[in-house]
Amino acid sequence: MAWLSYSRGMLDVERWPELRDTLLVVALSGWVDAGLAGAATAALTIDQLEGARRFATVPLADDVDLQQTRPTVDLAGGVTRSISWPEIQLVAGRAARDVVVMRGAEPSLHWPTLIAEVLEAADRLDVRDVVTLGECPRPCHTGVRQRSCRRVRAQTSRASSGTAR
Repeated sequence: MAWLSYSRGMLDVERWPELRDTLLVVALSGWVDAGLAGAATAALTIDQLEGARRFATVPLADDVDLQQTRPTVDLAGGVTRSISWPEIQLVAGRAARDVVVMRGAEPSLHWPTLIAEVLEAADRLDVRDVVTLGECPRPCHTGVRQRSCRRVRAQTSRASSGTAR
């Protein structure tokens, strides 16, 4: 992969990777990621990519509700060493094909601008397929509904392992 520099708007790009026939995997944490299922899957995907490299971020300090999505503070000896503000990261690597993983906090504001930039980036990165990761919370009740929930979970597990019919 060759890397080309570029930056504009919300998307802060260090260097664009040159990719072909790219799969975009999107995992945004928040309400649609119960138990951090999407975030954990995205992290595992990145760990398994050959040559994985973060090439872009979307800083979200001005685009999230900081009462819902808080920055992370690193303390050492009771002293603040660093503050990490919420962001979305784009990581490129290779599996059986070129892959870009987009992961991070779900923004609260400026969705139209973010979506426009992600679509522009997807075009530039030759994205052919998109997979979104997450999990919506669903309550299970006793009796018939509980059996239905178990069946849905079993079908979901088979689907994610590629054995669903």
